[in-house]
Amino acid sequence: MASLMKHQNIFGRIAYTSKKPDLMNQPRGHETFHITKHNDGKVILRAHCEIEEPEPTVMRDVILSQDKNNKPTDCFIRLTCWR
Repeated sequence: MASLMKHQNIFGRIAYTSKKPDLMNQPRGHETFHITKHNDGKVILRAHCEIEEPEPTVMRDVILSQDKNNKPTDCFIRLTCWR
């Protein structure tokens, strides 16, 4: 069955690298994202980030919705840190 939803999906991954002299350009985390562009102009961004520095380590989850004029309509962020 063909999908009735009309939208475009964009997926990606960003690698985080350190700029500390003793860890220069070594991996320190990553972020994955998923952007959905709907036919009516609305956009939803989902992002998951993990920063794996020795301390603190951080996990961030974000869901952001925008209207057809790119104005935010809602946003949810969960930030978790460990020491």
